[in-house]
Amino acid sequence: MDGTTRNYEHLERSQRIVRVALSDRLILRSAMGELDEREVENFECFRSQVADGDFLLLERRERGVFKILGIVKGGSVLHEVYEIAFEHGLETGFPEAVECEVDAYRESVDFSGCEDLRHIPFVTVDGAGTRDLDQALYVGRPGDGYCETLPGCAYVVWYAIADASWFVRPGSALYEEAIRRGSSVYFAGMSVPMLPHALSQGIVSLNADVDRRALVFVMQVGGDGVCLGTAIRRGVIHSRAKLVSEDVSAFLADPARHAWAGREYAQSLENFKAVGLLRLQESRRRNVVHFNRVSLYVGLNRARTEFTLGLDERLDVDLYNEQLSLLCNMEGATYLKRQAQDDPEVLAIFRNHEAPSMRDVEEVHRAMCDIARAQDMPPEWYWERSVHSLADFFESLPPESCCGDVDAPESVRKMYRVRQAMERQVLMMQRRSVFSADAGPHSALGVNPYGRFSAPMREIVGIFTHKETVEAAFDCDVMLDRDANRVLRERVIEASNEARRVQNMMDKAIDSCAIAHVVSHDYDLPEEKRPKRRGTILGMKSCALYARLDMPPIELKVYIRDIQEATGKNWVLNEEMTVLSCEDGMSRYVVGGTIELRVSSYEPTRKKWRVVPCV
Repeated sequence: MDGTTRNYEHLERSQRIVRVALSDRLILRSAMGELDEREVENFECFRSQVADGDFLLLERRERGVFKILGIVKGGSVLHEVYEIAFEHGLETGFPEAVECEVDAYRESVDFSGCEDLRHIPFVTVDGAGTRDLDQALYVGRPGDGYCETLPGCAYVVWYAIADASWFVRPGSALYEEAIRRGSSVYFAGMSVPMLPHALSQGIVSLNADVDRRALVFVMQVGGDGVCLGTAIRRGVIHSRAKLVSEDVSAFLADPARHAWAGREYAQSLENFKAVGLLRLQESRRRNVVHFNRVSLYVGLNRARTEFTLGLDERLDVDLYNEQLSLLCNMEGATYLKRQAQDDPEVLAIFRNHEAPSMRDVEEVHRAMCDIARAQDMPPEWYWERSVHSLADFFESLPPESCCGDVDAPESVRKMYRVRQAMERQVLMMQRRSVFSADAGPHSALGVNPYGRFSAPMREIVGIFTHKETVEAAFDCDVMLDRDANRVLRERVIEASNEARRVQNMMDKAIDSCAIAHVVSHDYDLPEEKRPKRRGTILGMKSCALYARLDMPPIELKVYIRDIQEATGKNWVLNEEMTVLSCEDGMSRYVVGGTIELRVSSYEPTRKKWRVVPCV
């Protein structure tokens, strides 16, 4: 293994972003505190260009020395993004103690105690821009020679997860910083990583053509999609390729004629699809609702001067990948729960999702029926709770209702819009999941227990659950005594829940910023040239209606008072809050229906744009 352990990818120098403050003195500040300008080797070259509020992008050259790579000036889109991150206490750089620990891993990685699994043709399947590769997979069949199988086994899923807990250990500077962050935070096509890139994109990442440490779940799946048994191994793997989801989709569409035909992982990819479909079918038996969810993607263009907005569309390959990740998390949680019951030294963390109350379900049922009635939909669009589960109801709707093509016939578009409005009612009912020391149901997945194992380089909870799994499953030293470990678990739970809150806040802040840019660009045009943007009415309340545009798929709030002012007429909302009608009886807006909107005016004191329907 000696020849490959040094072949690390993406060991670029770490970067840090600081905000400039000019008062009686110059201050370079980030979430980690102040940085002395004398620590920036080329600061004098940029001194005359720096203004109050600017951001500096720094590169770590060596211990305690940085170099300016660029200045982000106020008024730019990138500056707005950095400002939001700064306000939320996010920091791309790492303390010097962390950097020193990372430097120590650059020399070599110890594979002692690892089972040699390099003969298994693992691959990674991710998005084109993914560089932190948490998981690699191989899906085999009984008799392939890699392991003994149980009666009834149809597929064996080898699911390798980056062995981050071997690198990030309690008491280290890396662990303390990972707890402080809780998880990586993603926004606008960039991220603030939980671990330095030299680890998460290099030394720990399951990159292709190099040996890597991994915690491997060997899960045997029956023909009905049920997992028959799981074994856990700590080994060294050698991924054969970094595959991109779009390319895997192309292969699966015509395996025999694809360039990958005959490669040692080709059959594994076909098995990967088969298991993914089996697990999707099995999830439906657990009454899991598979939403036809429309997600807004917010990124930046290549020059980072403008937001780019679009649909965050998921391929079937992504769904298969998700199903294997979920299965691993279910099996890992079950293993730790069982071990904790037998051995009080084993501590687990679970992710619980409380079910909606009966009152919430009744309200959503009524709202969905009201939408179907307002849109004059046929009988199959009325959810009969005594006959169908919510999952079965959505599954029974016409397949065309999932078609988001804006050029589809209007009859198809109507079904799509009504379905979106109904799904919105269900999503609004959902409660947030939380991390807990106590196992509980995850209502959205229909399982108990559920944990987080599949993203240890991006979530501190994954590092903790891996540590507990390794200590329970293998003959190795326990890192902490029970009391210290309990304290650590509570810190990890608190950090993980806080990190989810920060991610949600960042999502809302960045989405709002991007939406404001779209609306402001419309407003800058002469009134007669402002575009009419078509969308779907998702819901109504006493003072406003809520709409999602077809493209970009942003959500806008339209106040009824603004509609009345724009039309000079009174508008009345029905009791079910599904129909907004004009007093003259000539116009109305219906939940699940189409609406065209335009920007009408701007209120500078509130920094709000007014959006009204096109007349």
